[in-house]
Amino acid sequence: MRSVWNVLLSKTDIEARKARLKVQDLKDKKDRAAVQNCKLDDLIAEYHGRLVEIQKRPHNLPEAASYRQFIVQMQDLRKRSEVELTVAEKNLSLAKNDMIVTENERIKYESLMEREKSIVQRSRNTKETKITEEEATLQYNWK
Repeated sequence: MRSVWNVLLSKTDIEARKARLKVQDLKDKKDRAAVQNCKLDDLIAEYHGRLVEIQKRPHNLPEAASYRQFIVQMQDLRKRSEVELTVAEKNLSLAKNDMIVTENERIKYESLMEREKSIVQRSRNTKETKITEEEATLQYNWK
């Protein structure tokens, strides 16, 4: 027969596993957003360098304007990416807090289950000792 602590422990094990998976998923999303930010930074720097090179030599204005427009678009994407990264970090932090709460609950039920096992074992040992003492007393009295 399963005790109530076993049932609660198995439920919290499942919840803890789900929480760990959610944290891992959100961490992956945050990492992807950070990589995207770095790529956008590199792209902006590259095109800024190209624009500087174009401006150093004789150029036509539409070409320089095209580079400027592209850089502005990349900066807009960078701002959106920054917001996405911030949201991902916040979600990850919340998920980590939820995971900690779930893990603490799991640990609590695990300790309660162990305590119940200990109590049951002590009760068995006491019962066995009592039976042994009674048998020893009966044998002594029969002699």
